[in-house]
Amino acid sequence: MSTRCQIRFKNEDRPIGELAQVYIHRDGLPSNILPHLKKTKELCKMTNCGSEPSYIASNFIFLTKLVSMRLYFEERPYRDHINVVEPEELTVPENLMIDGASYLNGQGVALPSNGIHGDEEFLYIVETKRGDNGVKWHVKVSVRNGFPKWDGDTENAFEKSSWDFEGDLDEALKHYSENR
Repeated sequence: MSTRCQIRFKNEDRPIGELAQVYIHRDGLPSNILPHLKKTKELCKMTNCGSEPSYIASNFIFLTKLVSMRLYFEERPYRDHINVVEPEELTVPENLMIDGASYLNGQGVALPSNGIHGDEEFLYIVETKRGDNGVKWHVKVSVRNGFPKWDGDTENAFEKSSWDFEGDLDEALKHYSENR
C-alpha cells in the first residue's frame, strides 16, 4: 500500500508568497519525507538556491528520484538493473526503462491551485524565510488523514488541515524519530 502525500513549499519573504507543490506517490510518512527535506535543505544551502520554492521543490524531486533509482543500480538476480558507464547515458530513455521505470513516476509537480487529489495520507508545508543566519525552514506535518479527502474540500485541504507538528525542520526530525 502506498502512503501518498503532498508537500507545499512556500516563500514567506514575498508579500504574496510563492508556492510550489510536489506530489509523492509512495513512502510519504514523516520518517521518510523529513530526512529527504533535510538533505534538500543542505543541497539548497550548498548551491545557494535560497528560499525560492520552485528551486527547492525541483531539488527535492531530484534527490528523491536519485534515492528511488538506487535500487536499480544494484544488480539483483530477480531484477534488471541500470548499467551505464557515463552520466549522460542516463539521458537515453531506453537506459532508464527498468521494471516499467516506476522510480520515475513516484514524484511530480502538482499545481497548488488544484489542491490535492484526495488519496493522500499526509500533507506537509515547508515555509522558507531568509534570516540573519541563512534560510530558515519551518515545517508543518499534518495529522494522518487530518484534512478534506475525496468527498471534501480538496482544493483547500492545506488550509483546513489539522497539524500534528509545526516547527523547525530539525525539531520535526527529532520529534518523529522519538515518536516512532
